[in-house]
Amino acid sequence: MSGTYINLPGATIHTVRFGPTAADQPDLVAVHGLGGSAYNWMDLARTLDRGILAIDLPGFGFSPPSRRHSPEAFTTVVIELLEHLSRPITLLGNSMGGLVSMQVASRRPDLVERLVLIAPATRPAGRVMPSRLTVPARLLAQSLPGLGPSLTRLLQLKLTPVEQVRMTLELICSDHRSVSVEAVREMTVIAQQRRNYPWAIKAFHQSIQATGLTISARERFDAMTAGIEAPTLLLYGSQDPVVEPAWMAALGAQHPGWRTVIMDGIGHIPMLESPAWTAEIIESWFASQAA
Repeated sequence: MSGTYINLPGATIHTVRFGPTAADQPDLVAVHGLGGSAYNWMDLARTLDRGILAIDLPGFGFSPPSRRHSPEAFTTVVIELLEHLSRPITLLGNSMGGLVSMQVASRRPDLVERLVLIAPATRPAGRVMPSRLTVPARLLAQSLPGLGPSLTRLLQLKLTPVEQVRMTLELICSDHRSVSVEAVREMTVIAQQRRNYPWAIKAFHQSIQATGLTISARERFDAMTAGIEAPTLLLYGSQDPVVEPAWMAALGAQHPGWRTVIMDGIGHIPMLESPAWTAEIIESWFASQAA
């Protein structure tokens, strides 16, 4: 496992390579969610045993900020990275990173061989409201002009990095104790370091706002997903408190050609809550694609 920076036309991004073949040609490119980092994929990479190039989106992890922090801007960065790799590849995305991955696959089908979506940010379905409002309410508060950045700063003042990571995992996981000690340690190191970055809160705040706007544009969102040509695996947890499971079920039903798997008893980050099970689902799907 090693971290390095890649200079792209529109951004400089920090990347981490995992797995046996990662030194040269990765099998997958992994895109984290809101507030996440490349290290969100470390436990899955150990179990999946494939070369993974995991990235820190601009303004997250150890990547410097860019002019804009939005799914659209991040989509451009990921496209530039895939062009840099010079070959089609499997794209793996969680939460906001899942939304970015869908947009990349829709905009540049020539660059995406396969698409793996883990609890992707998706638009509301029909009149179904979130069954658990704690996380959506907090995200809404943190997206508000003025209040959002102030609330994030207040949380940093009141909580140590250890407490901050624990609170986040308690909010988004079905059982936060299922996340490995090693993964929690990396998250804590990053949380500590990011307190020294003057742009970190701004990047987080802008990303929340922009993601909300992207998924609320129903017709544009549906047109985007309709443009996805790559074989797609959609998997999500039945206990996800961030993205309503009924919305993800509706996304899967809208695309019957996709493989949709629901993970019973799992929350918003299956690759950290149950990396072995997540890897098993992905490998089984890969095998079915090769058959």
